[in-house]
Amino acid sequence: MEKIDLEETFRELFRVMIANNKGLSGDIYDKYAAIYMAPASNVIGAVNLLDTSNIYTALVVGASGGYIFELLLHGVKRIDAFDINVNQYLFYKLLEVAIKTLDYNTFINTFCAQKKDRGQIFSCTLNTPSILPLIFKLDGQVGKFWHDLLMITNNNLRSLFKTNFFRTDYKLFPEYLEKYSSVYNRNSYNELQRILRNNNYTINYEICSIEDIANIFNGKKYDVVIWDNILQYFRTIPSLNEVSRVNSFVKEAISNMLNLGGIIQVDYGFEVASHAVSKLIGRTPPNLSVNDVFSLEKNSAIINREKREGIIPGLISQYEDYYYEFIPGVEEELSIGHHAENVVLSYIKKR
Repeated sequence: MEKIDLEETFRELFRVMIANNKGLSGDIYDKYAAIYMAPASNVIGAVNLLDTSNIYTALVVGASGGYIFELLLHGVKRIDAFDINVNQYLFYKLLEVAIKTLDYNTFINTFCAQKKDRGQIFSCTLNTPSILPLIFKLDGQVGKFWHDLLMITNNNLRSLFKTNFFRTDYKLFPEYLEKYSSVYNRNSYNELQRILRNNNYTINYEICSIEDIANIFNGKKYDVVIWDNILQYFRTIPSLNEVSRVNSFVKEAISNMLNLGGIIQVDYGFEVASHAVSKLIGRTPPNLSVNDVFSLEKNSAIINREKREGIIPGLISQYEDYYYEFIPGVEEELSIGHHAENVVLSYIKKR
């Protein structure tokens, strides 16, 4: 792990906090973008596609730790992780020590929102009595960052929810999250806490771009590589901004990092991507949710654009050696009786 420049981190942090673009600092694929507090995708569903009994080493997108924790619960003991976002790494370290330290109820109250009517509130989230002992357990630059941030916010990290430091444009209450990430299920949380306390595993989390992982993790071999939905934004990533470039990256740079039979979960697609893939292959998907934001006509236009420009339809239509699987979608609660699907695109090393 390279040394974190805390002066630059705080300078960029203030820029993100006062940004007028709903928590995004420029492009979403940014070294100092707003933080995801919890997974936004169906981590349980994506990991359940894998035969984890044959997975011993993994390279995953770090984010807030969703895939790290899920794989630990499946018995994987050597996990490398990466994320371009410095703030995301710093939050992951706080979350990791929280799981080791807090009982389930305190963890949920500290790191989740509370459901209210059709929305969510953060009246108890990141409360100082729960957070302060965690900060004292953090070492080095990570501990200094959270200590200084606590001082800057006058011992009130919850005030960060009035800024754009956290992304809150998706559901963060436990009744929802536990369906898609085992960390938020009581029994799984207690088991994960036991695993983390026993310390019989290796996690190496690097701050780097997806473009650089072949160099940063050079010489290592993996049974699975998981990118979640990073490549949803592939056109903003300079060296991967064309479908052909992504294909070459997968089959050359990253395939060389796989053991024989290893799998790359190349991309995770949400409901629109799932419908675009279904349209591409002539399959009838569940009804697309219609809410106050999009009309049927507008949804159709968005799906057609995804079919033309999205990375999953692009790789499927241009190359034969990718496979896709549909899983329950995180959008299922957008309307009563709505059953959404998401799609996971994968590549397997066969030789």
